[in-house]
Amino acid sequence: MNTNMVFRRLSMPALAAACATAMFSVHARPAAAEEGFEDKTAGYHQCVIAAMRGTRRVAAVQMMENGCQKVWYEGSMMREADKQAYVCLLRSLPGVDNDYAAQLVYSSCANQR
Repeated sequence: MNTNMVFRRLSMPALAAACATAMFSVHARPAAAEEGFEDKTAGYHQCVIAAMRGTRRVAAVQMMENGCQKVWYEGSMMREADKQAYVCLLRSLPGVDNDYAAQLVYSSCANQR
């Protein structure tokens, strides 16, 4: 099942709860210990909580969820430039309310590598 199907099957309250869960940690960093989290999973969930606040577009939500996953679970294996591109997304996408704006932010962050 692809990601689009998952989001289509979620009810609006469930999607809103998932979005609210993601926006709490806009300043995402790769090391859980730096943020005071016991493990990477706690840091990832806080990243998702922080990132999703006020975001209403599925494209932006998917980009931020992917960014949280990359930064928290794969950050130690990534080049610093790639990691910073994901952090840029996590800082810039919250509150985006249209897909075009989400794509512009994505392109701008990716081009900073």
